[in-house]
Amino acid sequence: MKKIAIFAKLTLRESLRKKVVLVLLGLTVLVIVLSAVGMSRLVNTGLAGSSPGDIRAAISFVLILIMFAYSFVLALSAVFFTVPAIAGDLETGTALAILSRPVSRAHLLLGRWLGLVVLTAAYVAVASSAEFLVVRVVTGYSPPHPLMFIFYMTAETVVILTLALLVSTRLAPVAGGVIVLGSFMLAWMGGVAISLGRQFSVQALETGGTVTRLMLPSDGMWKGAAYSLEPAALLATARAQGADGIANFPFFSLSPPAGSYLAWTAGWILAILWLAIWSFNRREI
Repeated sequence: MKKIAIFAKLTLRESLRKKVVLVLLGLTVLVIVLSAVGMSRLVNTGLAGSSPGDIRAAISFVLILIMFAYSFVLALSAVFFTVPAIAGDLETGTALAILSRPVSRAHLLLGRWLGLVVLTAAYVAVASSAEFLVVRVVTGYSPPHPLMFIFYMTAETVVILTLALLVSTRLAPVAGGVIVLGSFMLAWMGGVAISLGRQFSVQALETGGTVTRLMLPSDGMWKGAAYSLEPAALLATARAQGADGIANFPFFSLSPPAGSYLAWTAGWILAILWLAIWSFNRREI
């Protein structure tokens, strides 16, 4: 465990030195500033004279859309940080130098993974809290479950970076990045397919989307994050409207992921980690 912690610290230091961190921070600040301006105009102009319930519903929808874009930024960042983690070590010969010492390939890979998970969790917590604070100051609205949002958004990103780590044991960074981002998009489209299948009673769409969501549970975690931002009154309205209302809207979630699905996601992450270790152990250096 000590060797894994050492590689985790090294991964954190290397990641923080990359220019991608500055770009990510810049994008985060830009999104927060633009969302503050947009929310202010929405409340003071667009929703002037509306009822408090309508205002909360509108703000929550806008916040969900902002965080949806934020999830794409996180996925892209996870790929940029993770795909070169092992592939870069192999290309530069760093892995050969490290593994000539009394450390295993599993130590190196798990250390890389742990360092990136810690970096992801810290960034999600800080950036999300900053966004929620700005929204509260500008509009007076606070999402009902901010800690739940941070959990699900972190889980979504961990799913992506774990897949990226597996891919990095076999493919070059560019090819691996394309595959992981393409898989992320397919998973999101699977979630849309589920919504469309329920809306129009097309079982094939719903089944296909469910299979996609099981193969890559990132969209399932996003649904949990979206649910955490929805006020109780909006959820009650959606339940009252039934299947013809907003319940099947792709950016809406009527309930958080079931406990069985959370268990599946945890098992999926562990299985992909095991596959990454197995693949790395069989890779020539």
